Amino acid sequence: MTTQALPRNRTCCGEHTRYAPHCQPCRDQRARYERHRSYDEVNGRPRVVPNLGTSRRVQALVANGWSLTAIGERLGGVSKDAVHNWMTNRAGQVRVATHNKVRDLYDELGDRPGGNTKSAAAARRRGWAKPNQWLDPDDPDETPDPGWTPGHVDAHDVAFLASTGETWPGLEARFGIERHSLQAVLHKAGMSDVAQRINLATNGPEHLGFTRRAKAVA
Repeated sequence: MTTQALPRNRTCCGEHTRYAPHCQPCRDQRARYERHRSYDEVNGRPRVVPNLGTSRRVQALVANGWSLTAIGERLGGVSKDAVHNWMTNRAGQVRVATHNKVRDLYDELGDRPGGNTKSAAAARRRGWAKPNQWLDPDDPDETPDPGWTPGHVDAHDVAFLASTGETWPGLEARFGIERHSLQAVLHKAGMSDVAQRINLATNGPEHLGFTRRAKAVA
């Protein structure tokens, strides 16, 4: 009777859940794994790649208001600790499958604010770039768009997003600063009417009507 071969990516025998140095079948299986790994690398199919691009992508999603928990859930139930490790271990390596999953999620969510203002604010304090600041996150020689600085907000960008119906929570997540700071940017640019439009989108017409009645009474 022939024993069914174990998967190439397994490093222990069928009787153990992890490599056991004292076990000859484990040693044989690990040797098989290493032979296939070397073959794949020589033929341009590496098992692991530098983690830099994965780290930058996770940081960029956090900067856009996505929490580590939300990112892990969208990756299929990955733990917060695992996502945190990918985000911080810039000089390490990551499995190709993991790299591809994070890359696909980054492409999916890159232009969508996550809505978590705490995550966005934390990323801003650390100076992490947002997705639209990278051309190729995997390029070790690339730096974020030189015209971008953490916390910089252009009133015209806010006005454009307001024209699409964006609300205060969405803007806070996208820019990584709180509502009162965004209002100050608009006021300084002479765009207080834009702030009123965002109030309407955030709170509905009832709020706007109440505000007008309150002013009339005053």
